[in-house]
Amino acid sequence: MKFRLLEKPISLHPDKVDLIIVAICSIHNWLRKTSNYYIRRDSVDTEDINTGEIIPGTWRSELNDQSKKSLRQMGSNNYSRRAEEIRNQYVEYFNGDGSVSWQDKVLF
Repeated sequence: MKFRLLEKPISLHPDKVDLIIVAICSIHNWLRKTSNYYIRRDSVDTEDINTGEIIPGTWRSELNDQSKKSLRQMGSNNYSRRAEEIRNQYVEYFNGDGSVSWQDKVLF
């Protein structure tokens, strides 16, 4: 199952988008816990607990240049001030109180 809504920009008020994202995350988490068929084990990144090495999931190879290209070509790529504020709030949260101990090691 893919959440096709996430394949392109969502043209709704940011408050509605927040609700949609929370709903999608909740459904995703529930399906991961309750379904043996929702997602293949090798689809997501995993960590070798002995070495700490991150083993990339197959989702990375599923991203193709066409999907990236289509996002770059959408409109003028200008976004609202409100969208920028929301983005910056997420940046502050995930780099501050919402950070996890391993994130810098995995991302950089």
